[in-house]
Amino acid sequence: MLAQQRMGILFVPFLTDTQMGYSRVRHCAQARAIENECYAVAGSVGNLPKVHNMQDFRQPTCRVTPCDFAFREWCVWSEATPT
Repeated sequence: MLAQQRMGILFVPFLTDTQMGYSRVRHCAQARAIENECYAVAGSVGNLPKVHNMQDFRQPTCRVTPCDFAFREWCVWSEATPT
């Protein structure tokens, strides 16, 4: 519905505690960018001090693009280094 309303950027906030969880969110965000011909930004930073193993949590933010000749070959505009 958002793509039909000419959405330009899809923001995908997330909180995962494993690399597999991060990979799932990141690749699904890229799939939505490709399917809807828009940019997608997926990222997380923060903490949940009262939740076990989530006191300090960071995953890299990525900006992905649709797949087309005007964009980079791998459809990744930028990706932060994990901390």
